[in-house]
Amino acid sequence: AKPIVFKKKNQWSLLYASSEWESCLMVVNFDGKIQKVLEYEIGPVHKDPIKLKDDFAVITDSYGALHKIELSTLEIKSTRRLSSHPLSSPLVLTNGSSVVGSYDGSVRCVNDAGEVWDCLVGAAIYSTPVMLSAQLILICTTAGDLVIVD
Repeated sequence: AKPIVFKKKNQWSLLYASSEWESCLMVVNFDGKIQKVLEYEIGPVHKDPIKLKDDFAVITDSYGALHKIELSTLEIKSTRRLSSHPLSSPLVLTNGSSVVGSYDGSVRCVNDAGEVWDCLVGAAIYSTPVMLSAQLILICTTAGDLVIVD
């Protein structure tokens, strides 16, 4: 998964998902120190973490959960179980909501208060949803369908 760069205690670091079936994220400090974080607190992560404007990132795991992580402390601030299947990387909207697809063919939009909307598209979703405009989101399925959600 693509790493994100963040600053923790005046030191630049990289946060990335391990490619193995471990339940953790990896942090590499620019001094070369590597550490596992959130070991066994999250499921295996195989999708890109997404850095938010503030000091947070959102990630999805293979067990269908969306996690919000505070980067300065590397602690989970919230977890929302959305599916029993793996999720795509989240699309973070300008209002802070996250849109994720699931291997079960559902698309969900959630924010800190809960689920905003959901829909079924008929096939698994592996790729990150794409924002086409302020109102339109493109979903690509494993069946080759392009679905636009308004």
